Amino acid sequence: MIVITIDQNAIEERLLPSLSPSTWWENFIPKKVNVFMWKFRLDRLLLRINLATRGINVASIQCHVCNNQLESMDHLFFVCETANNLWSRIKVWIDIDMPSCSSWYDWWQWFENIDQRHRKKEKIYAIGTATLWLLWRFL
Repeated sequence: MIVITIDQNAIEERLLPSLSPSTWWENFIPKKVNVFMWKFRLDRLLLRINLATRGINVASIQCHVCNNQLESMDHLFFVCETANNLWSRIKVWIDIDMPSCSSWYDWWQWFENIDQRHRKKEKIYAIGTATLWLLWRFL
């Protein structure tokens, strides 16, 4: 009989690098939102541009909200007028100086560099992920 032992930590370190924001999991966020954010960070959402690049026939790869640009992740969640208006309202609501971001990378860089206590930073992250989740559900 052959016994195979699996080192769970070795597997996780190889497949899920701990410093990668694409695998960041937060306990204070609902599981479905964590899964959404995981797919979001890896750019694996079922957007028209992603479907088309995988060979799936889609009628149009233009944004179905504004019909002005390609339906990419950055456009749909940050640049599109609907998303931009929502982010503007969120900034006013939470009363924080957040720049206009044109991509997830821009938002993440801003978030990583803000000087806030841990608890407040958690709240800002939760509001940011909830905003992205609601945009996804709405769009």
